[in-house]
Amino acid sequence: MSVARSRILPVAFILLVVVGLAGKFIAPQDPSEVDLTLRFIPPFHDLHHLLGTDQLGRDILSRTLTGASLSLAITTLVIATAGMIGTGIGLAAGFLGGRWDEVLMRITDAMLSLPAVMIALFLVAVIGPGFWSVVVALMLVTWARYARFVRGEVLSLRSMEFVDA
Repeated sequence: MSVARSRILPVAFILLVVVGLAGKFIAPQDPSEVDLTLRFIPPFHDLHHLLGTDQLGRDILSRTLTGASLSLAITTLVIATAGMIGTGIGLAAGFLGGRWDEVLMRITDAMLSLPAVMIALFLVAVIGPGFWSVVVALMLVTWARYARFVRGEVLSLRSMEFVDA
């Protein structure tokens, strides 16, 4: 990775997080305000609608900034919950070993073998649309990666000399 790229990535990440946190507050227009007289304004046509408007006359920049905060919230919840569940299962499988390891890792392998997007779409269809449905569906298809990784780390640490001491 080049030096310039390694400096740009953290700055871009921080910028995305700041925009995600402040998106609702820095949005220039109301993202849900409908004005059919302003339909399909092209990007950079005027200063009031920098990214243009959609088919209902809603400001696209405002909708993007507001959507960024929703995406940030979903991502944070999914990573936190899937990380906790996966870490717990991985720790239990690696630490307990034996039958527990076999059972927990077969469940994890089954989850990893299924196509994540299809399972998430199925779960959202069964649970119903909404914020929490998306969080639960994504969490249920993501925890297995954490479990597999943590189990591997626990198994490698169990064989170290300082653990035996």
